[in-house]
Amino acid sequence: MLRFVSNGFYRNKKQIINKYDLVHFDGPHKSFDVIKEAVFFAERSHEGTVFVFDDYPKYDMDTILKIIVNEYGFMLLKQGKNKIALKRN
Repeated sequence: MLRFVSNGFYRNKKQIINKYDLVHFDGPHKSFDVIKEAVFFAERSHEGTVFVFDDYPKYDMDTILKIIVNEYGFMLLKQGKNKIALKRN
């Protein structure tokens, strides 16, 4: 059983997590859907949060970067062939 510590302990009860430390985007590959997800999690991020985008060449990463970097203060952490990581400062 997984136990999460976020605003208290998770022990067989559902708990709303308000802040995220790490988000791995590996679902939809349509730009609009990825932007919606990125904004959702960016609004629930904090200093030090890391976003990892999988298969980023398949969607409009430039637009996503503009939104996430300009609006939420993320910076490029690392970029590879198919993955890109951003960290919120």
